[in-house]
Amino acid sequence: MTQFRVFLNRMLGLVRGRRADAALQYEVQTHLDLLAAAHVRSGLSAEAARDAARRDFGGIDQVKERHRDRRGFPLLTGALSRHPLCIAQQANCTHGPNVR
Repeated sequence: MTQFRVFLNRMLGLVRGRRADAALQYEVQTHLDLLAAAHVRSGLSAEAARDAARRDFGGIDQVKERHRDRRGFPLLTGALSRHPLCIAQQANCTHGPNVR
């Protein structure tokens, strides 16, 4: 993908946050269902198949977080989610011992 398309997709990701999260949740659940169905076909019970599917898929929250990072601008969205006063205080601080 060109740099411009990457930038454009990330800008759209900032605007489409909740819709994109819902779509991501649906996609993850679909993958889990497909994995569980494959385990049931191989002879596991439904509950054991769901557990095996979650193990096979890996860390669901980590996958979602990586997807969100690729979808937007992590540093920008992290900064915007904090209180403006905290941001101002962090900008004015020095990274050394506080000696008076």
